[in-house]
Amino acid sequence: DAVTEYDPVLIVECAPDFVTEAFRDYPEQTVKMIIDTQDEGIIQNLVESDGTTFLPVGTELGMIDDSDPTDADWTWQAYLHTEEEDDGK
Repeated sequence: DAVTEYDPVLIVECAPDFVTEAFRDYPEQTVKMIIDTQDEGIIQNLVESDGTTFLPVGTELGMIDDSDPTDADWTWQAYLHTEEEDDGK
């Protein structure tokens, strides 16, 4: 799939210990984050998950190949995402 800069690619759920306590409502709260790209190119090697276990921090989620041999790395930013934002509330 081809993407351009800032296209949303994934929604991930973060383990409680990945989010600073000040940003959690309760100790075991998990939060969802939207992953978007800052590069354009072709998405390759997206990680597959059954959704029942957390991936280790640092797991490569995929790669965006922009045909530049020096920087074919996955680039992303994560934003806090809540269900309420989906409903436009």
